[in-house]
Amino acid sequence: MKLLTSLKGMVIVCIILFPSFLIAGNQKKLNNGFVAEQGQFKTFENLKFFWQDEKVNIYFITDKLVFITEEVTYEDNEESLKAKAEGNDNLALKLSAKTTVYRFDLEFVNSNENVNVFGLNQMKHANDYYLGHCPDGIFNVPSFGKIKYTDIYDNIDLVFYFNDTILKY
Repeated sequence: MKLLTSLKGMVIVCIILFPSFLIAGNQKKLNNGFVAEQGQFKTFENLKFFWQDEKVNIYFITDKLVFITEEVTYEDNEESLKAKAEGNDNLALKLSAKTTVYRFDLEFVNSNENVNVFGLNQMKHANDYYLGHCPDGIFNVPSFGKIKYTDIYDNIDLVFYFNDTILKY
């Protein structure tokens, strides 16, 4: 009877936890908003915010935006054909993958040097990061619905936000 009670408890825990594993596994599909840089990315100097979806990463820096996309194509090669012949289709697919990365920079030419970039419309969730360069973690990193560059040019502010998946300004 004790074993049955323990198993019932395990089944309940598994049912409760399983959906959260699915959500965590599909993290890129969630709208994480514009994530503030607090040392977790370390990608670009003067990085202020980061945004990503399944197709693009956008880095918001004081004097520019950097867009990075990747395209995966598949082309059979000697190793992938050998794996396929051995019946290992999964390995064959991995071996035939070719990833191409594209980068596009949108520079704010002759912009003011003292631009202030900050978030607006803070979202309810926070982000936690455990990465090689921050093994103790960086916690409660805020996300925002909009970001604003103040005085990017004299008396001109620039606000970025997303309408569905389209970057607007």
